Amino acid sequence: MPTFFTWRTRCLLFVDQCYPLPADARPTAAGVEGRTRLISLLGADVTVAKSLTAAFGLLAPLAVSVLSVVVPGLK
Repeated sequence: MPTFFTWRTRCLLFVDQCYPLPADARPTAAGVEGRTRLISLLGADVTVAKSLTAAFGLLAPLAVSVLSVVVPGLK
């Protein structure tokens, strides 16, 4: 979880550098579209739940493989 939040924070800082918000706090349509496109491209709009689902989907077969090697060795 901390890695996910750190990565997401870095992505949003990068977006802020590429498309800074104007001083009057009235972004242009092009600026908003650019920010949205860059956030989507970087994947910073992914939720924690989707990230955990993907991680469990990738790690579940590995965990089962490790258990299949370890459990017969316990007999």
